[in-house]
Amino acid sequence: MKLHNMKYTIVFCLLFFTGCFLHAQKDFNEHVFVHSDKDCYVVGEEIWVKFLVVDNEFNSSTFSKIGYIEISDTNKPHVQLSVALENGIGAGKVKIPVTVPSGVYQLSAYTRYMCNAVDAVSFKKEIAIINMARSSEEDRIELRDDEVAFFNNYQENKNIHVSTDKNIYQCRDQVEVNLSNLPDNLLDMTISVRRNDSITHIQNIDRRQWLNNTGKKYTVSEPWEWLPEYEGHIIRGKVRFKNEAEHQEDQNVFSAGIGFVGNDIRYINGQQRENGLYYFYTGDIYGPQEIVTSVASKQGVPYQIDILSPYAEILPSSLPNLILMTEDSRLMDRFLGVQLQEVVSVDSLNQTIPLQDYYYFSEPVTYDLDQYTRFNTVGETIIEFVTELVVRRSDAKKRVIKVLVPDENRFSGGNTLVLLDGVPIRDHEDLLAYNPRNIRKIHIYNGKYLFGGEFFECLVSFVTHRENLSSILLSEGSQLVSYSCPSLPVLFDAPQYPDENKRKSLIPDFRHTLYWNPFAEKVNKEKTNYSFYTSDLKGEFEVVVEGFTKNGNLIYGRSTFIVD
Repeated sequence: MKLHNMKYTIVFCLLFFTGCFLHAQKDFNEHVFVHSDKDCYVVGEEIWVKFLVVDNEFNSSTFSKIGYIEISDTNKPHVQLSVALENGIGAGKVKIPVTVPSGVYQLSAYTRYMCNAVDAVSFKKEIAIINMARSSEEDRIELRDDEVAFFNNYQENKNIHVSTDKNIYQCRDQVEVNLSNLPDNLLDMTISVRRNDSITHIQNIDRRQWLNNTGKKYTVSEPWEWLPEYEGHIIRGKVRFKNEAEHQEDQNVFSAGIGFVGNDIRYINGQQRENGLYYFYTGDIYGPQEIVTSVASKQGVPYQIDILSPYAEILPSSLPNLILMTEDSRLMDRFLGVQLQEVVSVDSLNQTIPLQDYYYFSEPVTYDLDQYTRFNTVGETIIEFVTELVVRRSDAKKRVIKVLVPDENRFSGGNTLVLLDGVPIRDHEDLLAYNPRNIRKIHIYNGKYLFGGEFFECLVSFVTHRENLSSILLSEGSQLVSYSCPSLPVLFDAPQYPDENKRKSLIPDFRHTLYWNPFAEKVNKEKTNYSFYTSDLKGEFEVVVEGFTKNGNLIYGRSTFIVD
């Protein structure tokens, strides 16, 4: 018999040996830099970010696979985002909630490995958020009646030449941007095109100081409180008595697992650590998910798992007030633009990225129940025509599902894993009494499977029509929770106006950021032209190109144009 899905044992070994390696290489460090499409936002807008991780030699770090970003005031984080990293680079976006008060905020970024540093080493910079929808006592603003001249105080020398094909454009015109004098050894380069509002003053990050800090070594505490995410995202959970508020160290838990709701098999058995903590090693699972946690107790004690936040929640000790003019039409333009975009459901990104197969199985035996007569229960359905399955009584006098092992001419005698929409159903009675009209397909897998430290002989996956656990009552030790897994890079997609009919469209377009390219370092030397279209906003716009070379030099270029 073949043994499948050794992935998590391998992952655990990789983490162990990686830990041994890093213990021997105590000077290994990671440093993070985050680019954003701009530094001033209104609530409802999206923040586009690019995440860069390097080591002390300014090489792309391939160690951590997940990066974390938090936007916080002195009390709490208001926006949090995790991004998947490939060769130290990732990108994503997050929308600012309408509940965020006006003020200056700290954008912090880090990897979990960096959280083990003795001294704080996370990346930090300031951004401004303005809430035009409501005012509150939490606003940290200073209103000024007199004219205040704000300007971009970033004084980096321009070593990249940026030019546009014209100086003045009309609304919904095409803009051509050309870059020249690019170095051959690009490590990181972003291009952002946004309206140059200059409506407030934000202290820009000192990029030269950041570069100097990448050469400084910091000390990592041992043992690690935060396990490095070398293979992928690690979900942490804490087991506790279900009916007690305080967490308890558990001596009776048999196993703890999580299942991702959907049509794919993504069940993960947890690795137990100290104080009732369980670590769930995931990979290739991205974006918002629904997961079901489950606990199997040796003595039937009702436990449940509380999923812990993956974020370190880094808060600034103080922040300056946000200075604003009492009346500023540019702010109202942006606020109304965001509202109109919401009303007409025009999103800057109309694309979803499907999940990849997480486990790798041989082809199952599949039953499409739409092709068969419907019976009253799943148990009756199995008895009538699913020849690869049989229902037997266990020692506990409960019915269990067993799977035919054709090579040995017997039914499985061990622990069979039964899933409904990716979620394990440990008490098979719950599924045997389930209404089969909710089920679309049954997938049956032979062989032995290892999930974390738990073995199963054979696997049966029931998939409902809606793939959302339709009409089933979860067992006492299970709970359904929403969880945001790391996001994959997303492409900035904006309206195109190639002809007059498109230009005359009545759909409003009040984009403040016209173009965002977080992966411009992949530029083809023979083609350094970029194009995009202006929106319905008028005013001065700026094209900003910035990044780093592989030998740790800054690159910067800037150009402006007018939309009239």
